[in-house]
Amino acid sequence: MNSSNSVVLNEKCGFFDIDCNDGFRILTHNDDFSAIVGRDAEKMCYLDIVCPEDRESVSQRLAQVFSKGRNGASLSCMSVRHRIILPDGAVITVILNIRYAGGLLACTLRRAADIFTEDGARYKSNSIIESMPVSMAIVFVTDGGHIIIKCANEDFYKMIGWNRFEFSEFFNDCLNEVIYPQDCDLFIDNLRRMTDTADKGAAFEARTVIAGGGTKWNAIRAKYLSSEDERPVISLVFDDISECRRLQSELTVQNERFNIIQRSTEQIIFDYNTSADQIVFSGNVGKMLHALQLYDIKSTENEMVVNKFIESGYARSFMNEEHYEMLCQAFANAIITGVGGAFDLIISTSEEQPGIWHKCIFSPVTDEFGETVRIVGRFKNIDKQKKNEIIMEKRIHCDMLTGLLNKETAINLIREFLDGISPKDDSMEKLHALMIIDMDNVRIINDSLGHTFGDSVIQEFASDIKSSFRDTDIVGRIGGDEFIVLMKNVTLKSASKKAGRICRSMVKNYCVDNRNISLGCSIGMAFFGKDADNFDDLYKYADIAMYNAKVNGRCSYVIYDSENIEMHISFSEVQNRTQMDPPTNVTETNELDTNLMDIAFSLVAASDDILSTLDILIRTVGRKYNLSAVTVLVKKDYNEDNLKVISRWHSARYPFKSESVETSFDADKNFDRVFNGSNLKCISDISSCSNLTPAAKNSMKNANIGACVIGRLEGRSGSHYGYIVFHQLDRKRKWSRKESNTFKYITKIISIALVEKHIKPDVVNS
Repeated sequence: MNSSNSVVLNEKCGFFDIDCNDGFRILTHNDDFSAIVGRDAEKMCYLDIVCPEDRESVSQRLAQVFSKGRNGASLSCMSVRHRIILPDGAVITVILNIRYAGGLLACTLRRAADIFTEDGARYKSNSIIESMPVSMAIVFVTDGGHIIIKCANEDFYKMIGWNRFEFSEFFNDCLNEVIYPQDCDLFIDNLRRMTDTADKGAAFEARTVIAGGGTKWNAIRAKYLSSEDERPVISLVFDDISECRRLQSELTVQNERFNIIQRSTEQIIFDYNTSADQIVFSGNVGKMLHALQLYDIKSTENEMVVNKFIESGYARSFMNEEHYEMLCQAFANAIITGVGGAFDLIISTSEEQPGIWHKCIFSPVTDEFGETVRIVGRFKNIDKQKKNEIIMEKRIHCDMLTGLLNKETAINLIREFLDGISPKDDSMEKLHALMIIDMDNVRIINDSLGHTFGDSVIQEFASDIKSSFRDTDIVGRIGGDEFIVLMKNVTLKSASKKAGRICRSMVKNYCVDNRNISLGCSIGMAFFGKDADNFDDLYKYADIAMYNAKVNGRCSYVIYDSENIEMHISFSEVQNRTQMDPPTNVTETNELDTNLMDIAFSLVAASDDILSTLDILIRTVGRKYNLSAVTVLVKKDYNEDNLKVISRWHSARYPFKSESVETSFDADKNFDRVFNGSNLKCISDISSCSNLTPAAKNSMKNANIGACVIGRLEGRSGSHYGYIVFHQLDRKRKWSRKESNTFKYITKIISIALVEKHIKPDVVNS
């Protein structure tokens, strides 16, 4: 070992040369050597001043270094710890470093820590610490900053990987040599600070270097014991915390990965303590920080703690009142039932910016007694998806030209509203007025100026109509130049004034071929609660009144009067002119549902997200034809028969075992024989269908399917890759020709859309 690593009690270092060929005699030495050994030792045999018990080991080391050095071996230096006898008979411990140099031994001598008492006994407390079931050492700190071990138990030496002799031999009992370099100053400072203050104990963490390389983390407890020769004696207890530190490090890495994922996915994680009414947000909490100053909130870069979350109403600062009540109700239900859920809400990033749609997904956590103690969940950004869904919904429910409600949606909403209230008699002040508004002379404008100009006239008229009514009123377009309006909670007088103002404000003049064409409107009105107690009669009477306004000079309004019904043309003539199919009753015709076809083509052509569009389209078909469910399945792989559901809708009125639908196709490997060359199969009664195998029938019965229409999804080459199933649950159903044709072409539209939009089965499956 290099002499610079030796640990000594003072800074004196004796240099001397030994001649091995002359009985290990000292040839030359410096003054420090004389000071250490207490005599002028020139021409003296070095072994003469070594304690008899140590002479053999010292002699062997001297001879070993000399022999190896003379033979040119790479190991030509060693150190040995031993005792020497001073002139007054005292015994001291020294460290002798030996190096071969040109036929002589060049030696250095330093005084080392003496762990023996004068009578040669071990330190008096050694037997006590040996019995301790921990890694323990008794040390003192020198003025030079060396931590010298007076004694230590076997557990301590096992902890550092050295035995007692090796540690004394190589490290001179200096603990500094096995303390991790970056931790050594902290280690010494803690020991000194402990003795310099009234506090006689300390606890800290530091690393030790173990034999063979590597490090261990230790939790160290230090305690001041006494003082010897003005040096403090300290006990150290080492507790191996390497595994804890490793797990801590892994957890830190995992948390950082989690934070990176949170930041990249724009999700907000929350943990709600139900008893403390405290919520902790993490992830992109910046979305909620614009009202921090108003509430009891602690915030860091990635975490925010809100006390009294529900009580303070903090959530109102980043969501509207409706969504706040929804959140509170969802949490309350989760606490009572122990069941999680999900709902959509808008989170506002600031008071100035519009809100962003998020999906709140949450789950309760219960204790050993089944009580809900926490609710954990996340807010997931679904703004793009939600806005796309709103646009698609609008395209389904709105007229493409004017942006008003289309015929079917407007009538459904009016019918739903009227079905939910009781008719009122003449004594009641508030009524509900149904208006049929028909534009005058639009056909002349189309024929003279073209349909493009005519469409712009209709758009402008629709905009004026929309702005003329309240947000609570229902306004829709039911034909080329015909509109329908339900004014809620009005009087006869207020409705009449409104109709008169509209007739006057809608008058516009156009010059065509040197003649003026006056554009206006004719309005017919009937009142729910006065004239009729159901939608069908109310619509009939309003339509009769509108036709009467037409034949009586146009640009006027007429209120239906049952006393003077003979003034109007017969209802059969009105019915022939503008017959409306009820939205839920499909008649037996050989025609297609052209309105539904237009909607389907418009949705598919304008869609960037074909799967979301598919969800909307099958929901529309299901509701229009009063189906129980609609399921779209595709093959997981072109070479396999297994199917995967990519879209499903079912009515809330029907229990539906969806997995049985997939099972029925898997159960019948030759399912395609059902079609007999067609791409559509109508089954009115599942139990009597001869083309289905018993296994397929049982699977469909398990799904409560009584009747169904099955369409094959086909690619350009004619090969099929899936099915669409239109279900009727719990009963038989005879499918009309119109339904059959409509479902057939809906299947073709979906087939082409999935192929054109590159939605392959393997992509869907992933």
